Amino acid sequence: MASSATSYTAVPETEPHIEHIIDIPKHIEPAFHDVCCIYKVPPNRRQFNEREAYAPHLISIGPFHHNKAELEPMHKQKQRYFLAFWERVTNKKALAKYKAFLNENIETIRHSYSDPDSHSNDQFVDMILLDSVFILELFLRKLNKSEQKNDYMFTTSWVCKSIQRDLLLLENQLPIFVLEELCRRVCKLNGVSFLELAFTYFEDYYPHKSTCDQNKEMTINSSVLKKNAKPRECSIVK
Repeated sequence: MASSATSYTAVPETEPHIEHIIDIPKHIEPAFHDVCCIYKVPPNRRQFNEREAYAPHLISIGPFHHNKAELEPMHKQKQRYFLAFWERVTNKKALAKYKAFLNENIETIRHSYSDPDSHSNDQFVDMILLDSVFILELFLRKLNKSEQKNDYMFTTSWVCKSIQRDLLLLENQLPIFVLEELCRRVCKLNGVSFLELAFTYFEDYYPHKSTCDQNKEMTINSSVLKKNAKPRECSIVK
C-alpha cells in the first residue's frame, strides 16, 4: 500500500510576514472608495431586464459609456454647447479656474465611480469639463424659450425626451459637487442653485400632475425661477 507524503509549511522562528503565509499583493485598492456614488448596474440585473434599459440612447455622461460609437454624433453637440457657453460667460478666467479645480480634485472624481477608468488624467478632465458644461448650458437654455427656437435638442420632441431619459440613468452621471461648483464658480444666477435648475429641466419629463392646484403651484415656481435666473445675463464670479 503506497504511503502518502504529508505536505506542511515550516513555521518561521521569527515573527512571520504575510508573504510567509500566502502569495497575495500587500496593497489592494478598496472595492469602493468612501466617495463612490456612481455605480454600474449589476450583471444579474441586466440578465433579467432589457440591456438597453440601462444604456444611454443618445448621449454619454461620464466615463462608463464614453467613446461608444453609437453615441459619437452627440459629442459634436456637446462641443457646440461648449462654444455657446464660452460666449455666454464674460470672464473666461472663471472657466479656466474651474478646469484647474477639476485637476486638483481628479482623484476624488475618479473615485466617485465604482469601476476604474483607463483615460489619462488630461483626457479624463477634458471629458468631465465638456460634460459638465453641456449639462449646465442645457439647463440654462431650458429657462429661455428664445434660446430653444433653433435647437433641435428642444424642438424635436423625441430627442428632448431621450436626452432627459439618458441624463437620469444610473451609469450616466457626474458627481453632483462637480456640477454645483461649475454653477457656483462661473454663473451668478441670483441665488438659484444647480438643483433648482435641474428641477426645472426635468419638471415636464413625467406628466403626472394630478390636480389644478399642483399645476398652478408648479407653474408659479417655474416662472419665479426663470425670472430670477436670467440665463442670458450669466455673469462671472470673480
